[in-house]
Amino acid sequence: MIYGNARVPTGTQDLTGQLAQLKAAGCEKVFRDKLTGATADRPQLRKRMSGLSHGDVVIIPAVDHLSRDTTDLLVIAREMQQAGAGIRSLAEPFLDTTPDFAEIVFAILGATISRLAA
Repeated sequence: MIYGNARVPTGTQDLTGQLAQLKAAGCEKVFRDKLTGATADRPQLRKRMSGLSHGDVVIIPAVDHLSRDTTDLLVIAREMQQAGAGIRSLAEPFLDTTPDFAEIVFAILGATISRLAA
């Protein structure tokens, strides 16, 4: 299954552009959130993550629509990988953790986190 993940930081903002991008990318189902990414409590994201299966792909318009920072992205991507699913970003084509690219992407993200921590 190909899922889309659309998010805007407030209820007053519009998801129309993201929804169009995700449908054009082949998403069969799109999850929508209207809440700030600054909060660690994201029940809809947790619900989505628990429903992923082997071979599923989650497409996001951009990294900042899914994670709060690089570390958060790495944790989310690893959880998806453990479920057998992958993630792809439309704005950041290097972010593709489907099986052929996962280890390369995780190595890059890990190096980025290490450099930021130094």
